[in-house]
Amino acid sequence: MASKIWCFVLLFLLLFGTFFTASAFRFKSSGSTITVPDDFPTIQAAAGNASDGDTIFIRAGLYNESVTLDKALTLLGEDRSNTTIWTDASKNEVSVWVQANGTIIKNLTLEYLHLGSVSNALVQDCNLPKVEGMLSDNSTFSRNNLLDFRLYNCSQFSIEDNVFDFAGGYPYLQAYLWYVWNSTFSRNTVLNGSHPEGCFFMQYCTNNTFLENKFVNNIVCLWFVQADNNTCYHNNFMSNLHSFVFRIFSSGNVFDAGYPAGGNYYSDYSGKDLFRGVYQNETGSDGIGDTPLVWYDWRNGTTVFLAADNYPLMKPYSGPHDIGVLVKASKTTIAQGYNASVVFNVTVINYGLQSEDSNFTFNMLGTDYETALSLESRNSTVYQYTLDTTGFKLGNYTVWAYVSPVSDETDTFDNNSTLTIRVVIPGDVSSTTPGVPDGTVNMKDIAYMISLFNTRPNSVNWDPNVDVNNDGVCNMRDIAIAVAYFNQHE
Repeated sequence: MASKIWCFVLLFLLLFGTFFTASAFRFKSSGSTITVPDDFPTIQAAAGNASDGDTIFIRAGLYNESVTLDKALTLLGEDRSNTTIWTDASKNEVSVWVQANGTIIKNLTLEYLHLGSVSNALVQDCNLPKVEGMLSDNSTFSRNNLLDFRLYNCSQFSIEDNVFDFAGGYPYLQAYLWYVWNSTFSRNTVLNGSHPEGCFFMQYCTNNTFLENKFVNNIVCLWFVQADNNTCYHNNFMSNLHSFVFRIFSSGNVFDAGYPAGGNYYSDYSGKDLFRGVYQNETGSDGIGDTPLVWYDWRNGTTVFLAADNYPLMKPYSGPHDIGVLVKASKTTIAQGYNASVVFNVTVINYGLQSEDSNFTFNMLGTDYETALSLESRNSTVYQYTLDTTGFKLGNYTVWAYVSPVSDETDTFDNNSTLTIRVVIPGDVSSTTPGVPDGTVNMKDIAYMISLFNTRPNSVNWDPNVDVNNDGVCNMRDIAIAVAYFNQHE
């Protein structure tokens, strides 16, 4: 009897021990979540007790510690604005040191993040004042706020949808890339860069792609130093001092994706869009400038070609589906009683990369027009209307054109276009703002006419509004009309 009891006890202990061991194993198995400070008071303690594949969830708070991740863990903050791992980056104190492949970091503020010889890391939705990556590959930075960003001997990185806003940071911060190759920088916003050597400084960098980024209010956007065979297109460069600077010969860099895809948008580009096609020699607008942008250098008394954007965009790039409308008038200031007929040219342009169907509407005094239209990629159509202003009273008259958005279009701002013409006292052609009438005829108007004296429609500085009597030239006849109405007010 006693032996049976002992056998039962031993069997019970064996089963209980097996259950306890299995439970303990499940608690430590891959995929578990450890919460800081609930389960462990520090992030490093949690990481030390975690296994590959575990998630360390960090509640909002300030954690003054340096964390080393030598396992494939997920570091997840509760709220990136209020969950901070802080160290003194000015003393090179690293907040998080990633040493394991497959590490994921999300929703945190890290004073100083270091990636050391790792692959397949993902850093997402974080505030990152200082980042350093060395000897790493196949990693992604996505939707972060970045500032001091440095990569050394790294490849196949994806830097996407981040914001680099250098305003208010330490002087001369930048993204420094040294021996970086086969990486993609896409859909990032880069603002207020003051570093004289560029927001992105690239040395010995090859085969990288800059795609659909936005650069605004920077001294220099991209700085090339012996950086070869990189590609840069569909980026928007707005209000920058320099889009690109080349130092120490860099070759093979490409700044457009051919035709019809096009190159980049530059807010300071002054070219016109009168032609279309691969050679920009076919009549009709296509949203691409007719004149390439070419960068040269002067070395040892010789002009050296550096690079070219053969197809600069006429408007900011907003995706492969984009249609817009432009309204231009033969003149916008009409002298009352001088019977001007105003000609409106309304151009509908398909900026996109495939054929699109849309509806077109035009409205002006006495004219309402609506029609369906279909446009091939990088093609346009022009509608022309004439408005006879005979008998018009003093005042403003507005015309309106509209094209309906196409499928998946994201920029609809230019689907609607208005233009105002103004009927004025004869001779009212200027004000304190040159070329803008102010409701009275005085010396500002006469001075403006004199500044454009003897200009004609083929003159570079031609302004049709100064041709008061509509005879195709600005001369003494127009000035005489202004004198006759001198000091008259609306």
